[in-house]
Amino acid sequence: MAIKISDTNVIDDSRNIVNVANSSVTGISTAADNRILSVSEKSTIVSGNTVTLNYSSGQGNVAYCNSATGDVTLNVNQIPSDSTFDNHVLTFSVVISNSGTARSCTAVNMNGVSKTIKWFGGSLEAATSGVTTSTGYDVYSFSAINTTGSASTTTNYIVLGNVNGSYR
Repeated sequence: MAIKISDTNVIDDSRNIVNVANSSVTGISTAADNRILSVSEKSTIVSGNTVTLNYSSGQGNVAYCNSATGDVTLNVNQIPSDSTFDNHVLTFSVVISNSGTARSCTAVNMNGVSKTIKWFGGSLEAATSGVTTSTGYDVYSFSAINTTGSASTTTNYIVLGNVNGSYR
């Protein structure tokens, strides 16, 4: 199939433009429908109480934490801080495998800045009440929303936390 640009110019099937001298194209065409067929998240597997996800290194935004001996701290590093990252929202999660004692993700640091987590229900206690387990899996999901639009510092983000748990 060829697309006619003018009386003398066409784009052939291989998307090569043929005879484009002195041609003009008017209007803008945009896709009305994007369909992503498959998506997967890259995960990082850690043992212990400290989880580090490096955003710019492509390390993923999901951590699987086994063998935690206490509450977990999540460090999200390498978040871009230039204007190309203005107006972005980050999402990240920690899946905690519990065996004997329920553990929680109680701290989030973004590029080294300690963030206050605004928990679903108003507190960590309310967020975990009835949904965490001492044997099984709990998922701590976070949305970091840039409230000013400027990516110049991670102090511009608020962090919202939610817990899904008691998976056995």
